[in-house]
Amino acid sequence: MQQKFRSFGNFSTSSRQGGYQIPQGRVVARISGEPLSQEKILEGLDIDVSQEYLFLQVYEMTQDLTRLTSEIKKLKKLISEASKKIITKNIFINNLRNSEYKLLSPLSIVLESEGGCISANCYDINQYGVGDNEEEAINNLCEIIIEYFECLIEDQDKLGVLPTKHWIYLKEVISKRQ
Repeated sequence: MQQKFRSFGNFSTSSRQGGYQIPQGRVVARISGEPLSQEKILEGLDIDVSQEYLFLQVYEMTQDLTRLTSEIKKLKKLISEASKKIITKNIFINNLRNSEYKLLSPLSIVLESEGGCISANCYDINQYGVGDNEEEAINNLCEIIIEYFECLIEDQDKLGVLPTKHWIYLKEVISKRQ
């Protein structure tokens, strides 16, 4: 026969071996603005040991959920603050700042500034350059584009799907100077 308990206190001091004890006074609910502790919730209820154990598990999960909800709110706030610090600007470049190669049409570049570092991104080919200012970032990107273009030329017979798409695009916008 399962033992019945009328309150939390009876449960934690019961003669049943291996009894569970829940920290007293922790708030788990509010009804009409009045905080309810575990003890108040269980007070006056006739529940058996297995029900009490289930209550303990639900209570612990509720506490975990409350903590996780709080952490999610903090993370959302941090993400929001961080996204405000990133400044973006779209530009087009008309040359690669190189004596061997020229652009046949402008390349779309996205400049992003965060924490004093500037990145120049060419999302059409998934390449980027970085620098302390916009000019350095763009120059770095141009060097990387040329290196990437030369690698694609060398390996054009062995390219995967994405590099093949980049190769098709770049050979339309870059040519060797005569």
